[in-house]
Amino acid sequence: MIIKITNNAKKQIRKLPQLIQLAIGKKIREMSAEQENLQIKKLAGRIDTYRVRVGSYRIVYQQQSGIVIVVAVQHRKDVYRGAY
Repeated sequence: MIIKITNNAKKQIRKLPQLIQLAIGKKIREMSAEQENLQIKKLAGRIDTYRVRVGSYRIVYQQQSGIVIVVAVQHRKDVYRGAY
């Protein structure tokens, strides 16, 4: 599976503490390897938009014909307010 990260998501990742950055990087690598136990949930009211939980942080992505586009990486209290 091909994973692309938007510039906005890259900026959000860079602002996080280093340990969280490592955990998010690990989870993104697991997503590319298509592992089974990722706790993926579809976001209500959005087409082809999903989230993966990494502790208190969420990776929000869109899936389009075998390509995963990471659009947001934020704390759970802030991530669902964004317009992505």
